[in-house]
Amino acid sequence: MRRWLRHSTRSLKRQETLTGYVFIAPYLLSTLVFSVGCFSYALVMSFTDQRQLIERSVHFNGLANYQAALSSQAFQQALANITWALVIVIPGQLIGGLGLALLINRRLRGIHLLRSLIYTPAVVSTVSFGLIALLLFLRTGYVNRTLAALGLPSDTVWMNEARSIFEIINGSPRRWTTPGCAGQA
Repeated sequence: MRRWLRHSTRSLKRQETLTGYVFIAPYLLSTLVFSVGCFSYALVMSFTDQRQLIERSVHFNGLANYQAALSSQAFQQALANITWALVIVIPGQLIGGLGLALLINRRLRGIHLLRSLIYTPAVVSTVSFGLIALLLFLRTGYVNRTLAALGLPSDTVWMNEARSIFEIINGSPRRWTTPGCAGQA
């Protein structure tokens, strides 16, 4: 009986492990393709003289690109800026953020006001984005006015549905090519 139970438990653990790998497989595959694959392509191309993606002829030039980058004043300035951020700014922000988190987690007098003041920028930025989007994309907004000034059809209702702002952000072609049909499926 114990042997059967032990075998059953191992089989269940193996099945759970396999199920876990199946669930993370799409993430791992996309990471391989879009991170490791792109990094590998960029690394290989850094040893060539190709300037644009449409060029057919690619010539290997070794470390010439790296020598040019290291001797460039702009690259040295960028390297100094990144080093500054890595050594000073990022640790300072992490330590400051952790200290602030520890502070607002304590029971202090006026802590609710402090929490509100800390969270206010997140709320304000969201509200301001909404107001700017309204000013831009209302029927009488700046986008339709600009289209009218350019002589293009300007009777598009950009924000008549909840999904409209997402279509604007994603650049839905229907919004830009079919005047007056915004919001129609």
